[in-house]
Amino acid sequence: MRTSGQSGPVSRKLVIWLSIPVILVGLVFGGPPAVRYKYQRERAGWKTATLTRLAGLSFTNEGIAQELETLKTSRGVRERQEWTGDHVLLMDER
Repeated sequence: MRTSGQSGPVSRKLVIWLSIPVILVGLVFGGPPAVRYKYQRERAGWKTATLTRLAGLSFTNEGIAQELETLKTSRGVRERQEWTGDHVLLMDER
């Protein structure tokens, strides 16, 4: 028969042995989503600022179309052929 002094350490060992797998499972399944959440928030802030800045720097589709037409029309019979513009490289269609 156990006395009240013996049941304490057994219960403590049982709690420790059962808590170790619970903690490990929590770390394995809870750690990566927490880290991913943290980096997604940082990336969202960076992305918003960067896309706004890039939008101001980028050449528009209308500008590219205009430059492409300029390069195509400058290709005459005895004219010097321009193959590159500031934002466009004209490829020969053969």
